[in-house]
Amino acid sequence: MTTLNPAQMDEIAARHPAVFHRSFWQRFRVAIIAGSFLLYALYCWWFFAIGHVLGTANWNIAGTYLADWVSYEVRPEVTIAEDGAMKLTYPRFSPLGPDAKPDWVEIERGTMIRTAPAGTGTTAKKPASMGFMGSGGAVGGSAAAAEAVATATTREEDVVKRAKITLNASTSVEVVPERVTVQHAGETLVVDLERSGMTVDGTLPEWATQKAPGEKITLSFGFAGWGEIEADDISIRRRFLGWANFLFDTNSPFHGKPASEIVSLITSGERIDPKQSNLSLAWNNILYNAEWQHLDVWTKLLQTIVMAFVGTLFAMLLAFPLAFLAARNITRSWLSNQVTKRLFDFLRSVDMLIWALFFTRAFGPGPLAGMSAIFFTDTGTLGKLYSEASRTSTTSSAKVSNPSARRPSRCSAMACCPRSCPSLSPRRFISGNRTPVLQRSSARSGQGGSVSNSGRRCAPIPTGRTSPTWCSSSSPWSSSSTAYRMRCAPV
Repeated sequence: MTTLNPAQMDEIAARHPAVFHRSFWQRFRVAIIAGSFLLYALYCWWFFAIGHVLGTANWNIAGTYLADWVSYEVRPEVTIAEDGAMKLTYPRFSPLGPDAKPDWVEIERGTMIRTAPAGTGTTAKKPASMGFMGSGGAVGGSAAAAEAVATATTREEDVVKRAKITLNASTSVEVVPERVTVQHAGETLVVDLERSGMTVDGTLPEWATQKAPGEKITLSFGFAGWGEIEADDISIRRRFLGWANFLFDTNSPFHGKPASEIVSLITSGERIDPKQSNLSLAWNNILYNAEWQHLDVWTKLLQTIVMAFVGTLFAMLLAFPLAFLAARNITRSWLSNQVTKRLFDFLRSVDMLIWALFFTRAFGPGPLAGMSAIFFTDTGTLGKLYSEASRTSTTSSAKVSNPSARRPSRCSAMACCPRSCPSLSPRRFISGNRTPVLQRSSARSGQGGSVSNSGRRCAPIPTGRTSPTWCSSSSPWSSSSTAYRMRCAPV
């Protein structure tokens, strides 16, 4: 191991000052960038009050939202009137249908004498016409109002005496007019219902929360569900795994039946509808499911695919010939180049959503507006890609050294198109590069290397390899099976 003395070290430092005497930025740039990032993060934390938001956030709702992706809730609700009459109801669009009677809800009914409060109101006879003195003026006939009639009515009604809602083997909620009894995970919570509020017997378990005495009590049972207890309303949410009524809605005769019974009805059961078989009826119910609307969704998905395909296809057909006008080594007209390039820039610079709004206003909502928006945007994008690929992989129509170069259109047909097609093929676009940005970069660089359009002249020379003839018989290139490549030299 060689050891350097101070003199040798000073000599090496003098010969390489850039290595041993770095600038201030080179020495501290990592610390400066890290400190700037930290200061910016602290500023954002303070400006957007992230700490306050995280501290006051209700994280239980986040879990509920995640559970809603793979499950659904059934919401029985028990209301208690002032005279103690109970009523069990479900939401209007309950997954159980209009006449829900689930086996996990036990109800004890009975009769009760209820007295309706006396109504106070005045019923007046509407005058036949309005006099010149106004609505209270004298007209033909009597305009005197009838006196209010206030009478109390007493009737016997069928009410719910007791309701027990079972969420799972260890969780249940029992409701009577005077109290609510909740059992969960081996613990029992008893809540006495009073007009002034609620009273809890003992202490609240961990799965029950109450902000203040007498206020609402929130119950959390995990994935099984949750509930809320108030003095006159007890709401329970039971959660089920899966998607509610995904195959059959509540109006279907197959709704609520187990899978084995449905299969038996389809294969060997009697016809539910005499006009069609049970299999046809089941398939019709699935397609025209009022809640999920499978047929409508599948139709719209197919329309979306067709819109994308047709819009891109039309854009490709239009962009391909216009790309040769934008390629300067094929079309030597400066005006044609600039007009076509600016057209491509304009079409792809306007966002597809803006085009969709424009065509929706013109054609109305539907597939035509979306297809037109895709067509316009993709025409600009594909035209840009095609023109770049043509510039880097084809020969100059004016400078090629053979007799057919005197006709640019003939050169494009015999030389430009065959040499451009491999670069423009869909397989090259999909498998060669994964993103449009990389594809444009590869189109600029070309197949054999980067070739600039300005100050270079291209001419075909033989490569010594054989390939199939790709030109017409009139072309001097097709008289031999020798392949040609482009040689570019400075002008």
